[in-house]
Amino acid sequence: GPACRYQSLAGAFEGTTIELIRCIQCRASVILLMLLVQTYLMASSITEMETYRQSVSKVQFEMAVNYLYKTSGKIIISGIGKSGHIGSKISSTLSSIGSSSFFLHPSEANHGDLGMIKKKDCIILISNSGESSELLNLILFCKKIKIPIISITSEAKSTLAKQSSAVLLIPKNVEACP
Repeated sequence: GPACRYQSLAGAFEGTTIELIRCIQCRASVILLMLLVQTYLMASSITEMETYRQSVSKVQFEMAVNYLYKTSGKIIISGIGKSGHIGSKISSTLSSIGSSSFFLHPSEANHGDLGMIKKKDCIILISNSGESSELLNLILFCKKIKIPIISITSEAKSTLAKQSSAVLLIPKNVEACP
């Protein structure tokens, strides 16, 4: 069939550790790759990008892509602190390429905004440690209404990672605060 309009963007990742999956999922793949690139790494070199690509499990990556691809509702992004700032940017990027998305601040979610999350949505929770207390109610609510949780974290054994449908591990970064 005709080439997907995202194929040229996705082609930039051919031959890397994370192989592209079928073109029918190309858009979701590109979206997820954009999320990965924007999240925490802000790579300044090709070596950093390759390290980043190698840290992500292909199986988990494909699971995350499938969740995004199958989402008929909105893609919700949430995180606190630096993760929240990055999440807000990711949400804006998703919206600008035609994927319905919004950023949900965890504190606002804990004070009445959980009702914005619907059963057809998918949520991406970003936390370097995976232990941000502000995300706990979001995790519990999403589990209760059975929507997929995609986590982006550097801690495989964190609460967030353990409760997620798909976990995208990122390299551990040294943070200024404990």
